[in-house]
Amino acid sequence: MKARMDRDSSAVANEIPLSLLLDKMSIELLCLLKTGPSYPRQLAHLTGMLESHISERLGKLKAAGLLTDKWARIETVDGFKNVKQYHFNARNILLEFNPKGIQVRLKGYARESLDLAVPFYRSEIPNVPEFVGREKELLYLRGMRGAVVIWGIPGIGKTTIAAKFAEGMLDNAPVFWHQIMQVDSLLYLIAKLAIFLNKLGHRRLLDAIDMKVMDKRALIDLAVSELSATRAVVVFDDFHRYGDKGIMDLLEAMANSNAITTLVTSRNRIPILHARELKINGLNDEDAAQLMKARGRPPSQELIRKLGGHPLLLDLASEFGDADVDDFIGETIFDKLREEQLSTLLSISVYRGRITIPAVNAVNEGVKRGAVLNFLLSMDRLGIITMTGDEFELHPLIREAAYKMLSSSAELHRKAAGYYLGKRDTPDRIEALYHFIRANDSEMVIEILKQYAYFIDEGYGNVLLNILQGAPAVGDGRMLCWISMVKGYAIRSLDGDLDLAKELLLNSLKYAEENGDCKVRAMALNSLGIIFKELGELQTAHSYYKQALDEPGLEPLMVSRILYNTAEAYLEEGKLEQALDGMSKSMEIDAKYHDVRGYCVNRLNIDYISFLKGNFDAALHDLMEVRETLKGKGLRSLLGYCDLHIAYALEAIEGRLKDAHHYLDMAIDSYRASGFIYMLAYASAERMILYTKEGLLKEAHADQLEIANIIKGIKDKDVLGVFELAKAVLLTAEGKYVQSAENFSRAGEFLSRDRVSSTRVLAWMGAMESMRGRPKEAYRYLSKARELLIEIGCAALAGRVTICMDNVDTRNWEVFCGQLI
Repeated sequence: MKARMDRDSSAVANEIPLSLLLDKMSIELLCLLKTGPSYPRQLAHLTGMLESHISERLGKLKAAGLLTDKWARIETVDGFKNVKQYHFNARNILLEFNPKGIQVRLKGYARESLDLAVPFYRSEIPNVPEFVGREKELLYLRGMRGAVVIWGIPGIGKTTIAAKFAEGMLDNAPVFWHQIMQVDSLLYLIAKLAIFLNKLGHRRLLDAIDMKVMDKRALIDLAVSELSATRAVVVFDDFHRYGDKGIMDLLEAMANSNAITTLVTSRNRIPILHARELKINGLNDEDAAQLMKARGRPPSQELIRKLGGHPLLLDLASEFGDADVDDFIGETIFDKLREEQLSTLLSISVYRGRITIPAVNAVNEGVKRGAVLNFLLSMDRLGIITMTGDEFELHPLIREAAYKMLSSSAELHRKAAGYYLGKRDTPDRIEALYHFIRANDSEMVIEILKQYAYFIDEGYGNVLLNILQGAPAVGDGRMLCWISMVKGYAIRSLDGDLDLAKELLLNSLKYAEENGDCKVRAMALNSLGIIFKELGELQTAHSYYKQALDEPGLEPLMVSRILYNTAEAYLEEGKLEQALDGMSKSMEIDAKYHDVRGYCVNRLNIDYISFLKGNFDAALHDLMEVRETLKGKGLRSLLGYCDLHIAYALEAIEGRLKDAHHYLDMAIDSYRASGFIYMLAYASAERMILYTKEGLLKEAHADQLEIANIIKGIKDKDVLGVFELAKAVLLTAEGKYVQSAENFSRAGEFLSRDRVSSTRVLAWMGAMESMRGRPKEAYRYLSKARELLIEIGCAALAGRVTICMDNVDTRNWEVFCGQLI
């Protein structure tokens, strides 16, 4: 039986090409097994290769009779396990390197000696199939001289970029390519360079080897001198694997000469004094999609974003799923870390963005405090962590894989939340909110969410919304209630998507009723009232406000908010006195309980009512005082609201149009910075009207294009109405009266429930009809506008309409623009 097995092994060995059987990988495995038996996972750790590749190669070496295998129960890094161990099956192996190749002599137990020469000095560029993107990286490399270290995490595309660059250089220069292995020696690499240089007609290095020159420094200097005399490109791939310090000495000497185009690829940053660095990150979305198409797979934007455009991981995930991605990261990165390093890496995976050493110390469960900086620097060199000044950021792919390995993350998230709460700034409080949500700490989540209106006004609404949208759909009912309510408020404020906001607020109301929480129920009812007011359903809005006020145990500030929103609905109905009464009561409560935001909101609207009543100068004076109060508070959207009202007052004062324009510009800047899309559209539409009144039609058209782009999905009738009004006024100025009439009609429909805005539309329609040469229709519209303004108590604005009525027959556009706001 034994003889039969030997004959079969010999037959298989003869079928396997020796160039494959005894290539670099096989020789390295044979050398390692010569020292003692081992198993695939351990060999993968030692060589840095994938375990699947190791297993495949061991099978071929066994089939050739060079190895045997036997199952054994041994202690592994994963504990005691049954593993298949491989044993070296030859009495000796002798490898002799010479300029012609490698002379291999194997003395087997069951066979005669095997002598062969393996050509081992090839330096072909690897094939680059389906290359996409990387234009910036290639442009950088084409413009460089000297040495560049291309580095990044495994599979990110370092070798592919280097190969593509080298391929493009072949028409102008010879290319020397060498993939570094742990078993490489300086003398071996020098011998390979000598063969390459000899082909180019430079024999001095080869002659020195033939004359048995063994001085490493002399050989390095000669190699650098010979390479400098050529126009060759030298590529050292996978340099992180080098084991012989002499190879590093050779690279440093080549970089120092600055006359040799040298590319080095490495998984970790290599500090070479005279070499530049090019860190490789993932493909952008477009290039990643193109790569997936080239591989015959439908592009997935979700997968591309999740994997950060990592080429190899995109292949793995689209072919085999997320498990293979995690296995790849585990085998190539985590398995090579010491236990305390891995523990710290897992701990900091709870953080999402940039972190500092104190942040690491807050959750660190591995490395001692004094050694944290060294740990972070070592991780930075491996590309696992990116260092920017005093801050560090964990690579998102590494973070996700590490986070999945945590057995329990709640306590780490609580520690991280405590760290951010200690910093006290708004972004830090929102980041603490993220961690409390992940820790399912409902009390702290609710406590932080109570400040949601401030967060949104300060311009952090989108950050807050992203965190809430990513929150798990499980947990304490009160927490879910608050999250739904704040999401609804934020979406209404930022995007103007009233239907989605209404759906979320109704969910919040349902959660509140299920949990018997009267306070949160009142807040949800109040927010629903706002939604229905902006949908133009004022009676429904009043119904929700009344229900909210009837809830028992309301805190004074909650009462204040409901009073204010009820007053806003009265304002839209043209009931100025009722609106003024409600806002005054709300402002008194806010002043008593030191709610700066609520106080300023009420005061701004009281000033707006003063403006409507014709007290332009008094309204402007008080608005300027409010602005001083708001400055430095960080409430960006509220400052924009103030500037918008200042612009209205200035527009009403003769000779102040340029000043009005200045404050409108500032309002737009504030809304853009705070992310209030619907108010950005509203303020831009007001500026569009002002541009038209100033005769700056080109600028008005530019605003119209921008508004059209940002208004998609917005259902707020005030915003849609004022945009239609702005377009109608611009069309009137251009003499396009038929189109203008259509836009006026749409504006009137959107703003029909807002009596002040309705009169504004009617007045401008009168101006359009006058310019159109239809004085009777013009007089009718202007007369109706004046009548409504007098009815709701806006006598001064009615007087300005009267001036327009007196000029109907003259068709004086300047008069209309000067009187109408």
